[in-house]
Amino acid sequence: LEATYNKILSQPDTLENYLNSSRGVELSKKGNVIQCINCKKWSPSPSKEIFKCSHCKSSMTTLECQKDIIIHKQEVKNSSPLIVGEHISRYSLKSDLWIDTFKDGIKYKNRDLYESNKLVVRKTGIGISASIDYLQRMTNQVVYIFKLKEKKKKSFPLEFFLALINSRLAFFLIAMSNGEIEWKSHPYVTQKQILDFPAPDIEKMPAAIVEEILSVSSEVKASLKRGEVISNALD
Repeated sequence: LEATYNKILSQPDTLENYLNSSRGVELSKKGNVIQCINCKKWSPSPSKEIFKCSHCKSSMTTLECQKDIIIHKQEVKNSSPLIVGEHISRYSLKSDLWIDTFKDGIKYKNRDLYESNKLVVRKTGIGISASIDYLQRMTNQVVYIFKLKEKKKKSFPLEFFLALINSRLAFFLIAMSNGEIEWKSHPYVTQKQILDFPAPDIEKMPAAIVEEILSVSSEVKASLKRGEVISNALD
């Protein structure tokens, strides 16, 4: 185990050399929101009856405020498709939710964050669950978003990095690094753990390896776009 662990760590780069990370809308998958009686801005519903508005800091009770639900099972006016954690499996992504994007005060994040292909990783769950969104859907805060850095976009396809993150190697390293042998009721991975994962120096890879990676990445992309489970052989 030690030899394997050290071999992985001996790589010259990490994924942080190639990927930027961020998170989506700061809202739970239930979509419960509440409107401040003073500034009229919306916020995620608080857990306590008496709370302070996150915008104007006024104190009030939930009983005084207007409430709403902005995540739905069907498309509604001013809504966009939404990915939450449970939609993401290993090399699989199925979304059936929509989010109202016109509630002033909700931290939807910049629309640019969701546009273009993005690698998405589920924060909670056993192991690592990652896939790629090709449809510019929004995500919520329990979904990590990874995109290729601008200067690295010509290095390798996003599917190559997806394969690294979904590999048994990555799961092994994260489990070993954490030293966690106790059961956790809510296990999760962090953005830092993903970005710290060792990676080869792509620019120094032999041509034959590069050709094979590009071929496999192309197959992964085709399977994901068709909504198919990738084959054991491809995995």
